[in-house]
Amino acid sequence: MRRALRTWWLPALYMGIIFLLSAQSRLPVPRGPWVLSWDKAHHFTAYFFMGLLIFRAAGCSPVWKGMPVLLQTILIGTLYGTLDEFHQFFVPGRDANPFDLIADMTGLMLAAAAAAVFKYLRRDKDDRISKSARESLQCKR
Repeated sequence: MRRALRTWWLPALYMGIIFLLSAQSRLPVPRGPWVLSWDKAHHFTAYFFMGLLIFRAAGCSPVWKGMPVLLQTILIGTLYGTLDEFHQFFVPGRDANPFDLIADMTGLMLAAAAAAVFKYLRRDKDDRISKSARESLQCKR
């Protein structure tokens, strides 16, 4: 239980921040190039970083034993994104938009794929990095 708390607190905090932002009727929209003010880019970016956090936590303390970490990341993030869109349905001035969920899932999938590739490539380089650097990249037992 302690290991789960130690590995899942950061993704849980991040999800809490997303929940608080989703509860706002209006969010400030950044000014600048059109892509910075595009709602789907915000969803993609937020869920990309959430995907990285979930991948790390699921790799150290999996929710479902035997299920690949990549799949756990996508399932947990998609479930949260679905619940977040449902939650927004009840917030005045907001709506439940399936295209937001698609942007969320795209960010999650890209993050999970990037993290899996990084993890795979890192295995080959483990022999070349120092012991302290290797320990900082591994899960705390």
